Amino acid sequence: DMRILYLANVRLPTERAHGVQIMKMCEALALLGHSVELFVPRTFNHLTEDPFDWYAVKRVFRLRTIPSFDWRQADRVGLMPIAFRLQAFYFLLAAITVALFSRPDVVYTRQLFLGALLSWCGVPVVFEDHEPPRGGRKLYVFLLRRLRRIVVVPRMLAERYHEWGIRKERYLFAPNGVD
Repeated sequence: DMRILYLANVRLPTERAHGVQIMKMCEALALLGHSVELFVPRTFNHLTEDPFDWYAVKRVFRLRTIPSFDWRQADRVGLMPIAFRLQAFYFLLAAITVALFSRPDVVYTRQLFLGALLSWCGVPVVFEDHEPPRGGRKLYVFLLRRLRRIVVVPRMLAERYHEWGIRKERYLFAPNGVD
């Protein structure tokens, strides 16, 4: 029985596929007997439904929020790109603080930079990788090599891991889209 923190800088609920995948992953881990807490930013959401109801997920884990500012409002004054980056940076700092002070058995995240920073701080991290970098491959591979455990979702990305010399024992190929 492990204490798992899932840290995700996402709006829940959302119409996008990552929302259901995150909620179902937390449900599955909790149903295996682990204590799971999902942390997301507290932000404006036009969807007002409860995420557990929206995704038809059992209430077997805790969904908690990290205070945040609503970067979407910045679009009204033309500051969207800056505000989005500030919100992401704020979430990064808040998530690191939560992870360091709560001392979980493992942190699960889909954010590479967050995972690498926590790993450098001695926090056990599992990084779930969904897509190759759009640029900056050297930094991406450098950060990947700092992680001990990675879940790779698309097959072509697992093939690139092999090409990049990332040891097979560090990652698991596990496609999603199924219960």
